[in-house]
Amino acid sequence: MVERENPDIPDTIAYLYDVQANTPKKVDQFVKQQLKTKNYQLIWLCDSRINTAEYTDSNDPDHIYDVNLMNKTILPISDLGCEGFLIAYK
Repeated sequence: MVERENPDIPDTIAYLYDVQANTPKKVDQFVKQQLKTKNYQLIWLCDSRINTAEYTDSNDPDHIYDVNLMNKTILPISDLGCEGFLIAYK
């Protein structure tokens, strides 16, 4: 977030939850509070394997997989439309 000067996470949190979380520490605190946990995971999701392959950091197909989030508590924290979205979950 800071290294890439990418405002999508704070912007999404402000839009969805009306909360200002403009530093990594504030985002972390917000996610922990919302999920009521000290530990959570993040995952970047795309709507198709084609979009996933375009936005992954690796050409390795092992980095692209299906995820079952049934029975998980999820919290969207970034939404870039077709480019994908980031969720925190426990």
